[in-house]
Amino acid sequence: MEASNLSTATPSSTARVGGREGAVQIEEVRDGQLFEKLRPGWRELHARAGHSNVYLAHEFVYPWWKHIGVLEGGCADRAGGLGRTSSVESLRILMGTDGNRIVGVAPLQTLRVELDGLPRPIRVLCLLGDVFLTRYRDFLVEAGRESEFVEAVWAHLCQENDPGWDAAFLGNLHEDSKTARLSAPALQRHGPATLRQARFRSKIAGGLTPENLTDVRAALREAAASRKMPDAARGRLESLAGRLTLDAEGTTPELPPEPLAKEILAVLDNVQSEHPETRDLLQSPAGLLRARLVDLEYPYVPLPATWDDYKESLSGQTRRRLRRDVDKLARAGALSYETVGSDFDGATDFDDLARLHRNTVGEKSLTMNLQTLDMQREVLEGCAARGWLRLSFLRLNGRRVAALACYDYGSRRYAALIGRDASAPSSPGMVIIARAIEEAIALGLRELDLGPGHVRYKQHLTRSVRRVNNLLVKKESVPLSIHDLALQLNGLTAAAG
Repeated sequence: MEASNLSTATPSSTARVGGREGAVQIEEVRDGQLFEKLRPGWRELHARAGHSNVYLAHEFVYPWWKHIGVLEGGCADRAGGLGRTSSVESLRILMGTDGNRIVGVAPLQTLRVELDGLPRPIRVLCLLGDVFLTRYRDFLVEAGRESEFVEAVWAHLCQENDPGWDAAFLGNLHEDSKTARLSAPALQRHGPATLRQARFRSKIAGGLTPENLTDVRAALREAAASRKMPDAARGRLESLAGRLTLDAEGTTPELPPEPLAKEILAVLDNVQSEHPETRDLLQSPAGLLRARLVDLEYPYVPLPATWDDYKESLSGQTRRRLRRDVDKLARAGALSYETVGSDFDGATDFDDLARLHRNTVGEKSLTMNLQTLDMQREVLEGCAARGWLRLSFLRLNGRRVAALACYDYGSRRYAALIGRDASAPSSPGMVIIARAIEEAIALGLRELDLGPGHVRYKQHLTRSVRRVNNLLVKKESVPLSIHDLALQLNGLTAAAG
């Protein structure tokens, strides 16, 4: 990646690494058109990166900025943004160069964020992207140069107490990422003594949010169907689950969320008190409703050597369910599978995927809605051109009744968008994702990443989860403790969803 690509970038600074003038210099890109022109060199750097994170590719980061980041409010109105009281101020991409070679990219933006207890907004530096569209965010660094680049970034941002930011929030760092760990000593060396930093796990908002409501309803029904649930409690749980429906506005028509949440918790507490053996069954829905913030889990399937090995890892109930689903579909007509890759049609294939996805999760989907359609189309087209896209359709009597969009990169398959036709018998969504797992095993991949949110179907497919890391840095100019700031920013990150 040639540094000459940056002819219109802002002036550079030189970082001191290990007590000497380091080889890595930092140049800034604040122009969206220049960001687009970085595509060829960005691709080369992505191929040399020290970890196989498909979401750091230009094919994801640039379309996100182009369609989401530049909107009024930008990522503030997205899950992974920093609340609807924030707004995007500027693009701020830091490029690390060593002579004519670019060894690292920190894809950043500056947001103006309003927080409780502060008289005016603060400037928060954060990574481009959000939880549900670009999933794992990070610095993109050539393998073996991570320490130098991270050091250079913080030396640059801390020079003369850079007035362009009050806090830096690096969210959704994959557990394989070295960024947070390497940042701690770099900040101690280059930041003022008053600088504060904290690392913490990712969280989501608790309570009766529309997303949690769906999970609570599913958990109640599953608990009611369990053989461990006494008959006396079974009917109460089924009745309660039946009341948890959303209207067109995403709220429950029966009661406002707060009283309804309290009523659900009272029923769950009574059942657990009368039948202590049900405590484990009811722990999940109670935890979602009771806690203000809940860990955001990223389920993944560690792929064994064979499909038979994977099936043995599933519960007997899940294996029976998959067989039953396939049998029901087969009895309904001719069943066939179709895979689209580099031949992806941005019209027909995308329209079918969007239709099936909306049928499953509704118009307010966190991953595909009216705000994100253009971005998702561009990402799918870009990944198809790179050979990463694996878009599968399940056909019943020739009609597409389920879809699953995955990206294959390195040793991982990332499941990104799933959808099904509500009129299809059984659960074609489970069938198509099971097939994607079987196919990934046959290709020799090591992991299938299911994406954020430990929703019910994911719990059937795997018990393995990761929790991403976050790094928060605060200057003395922010009159909040690092703990209070972390709580507010992380809570707003979740509430934006």
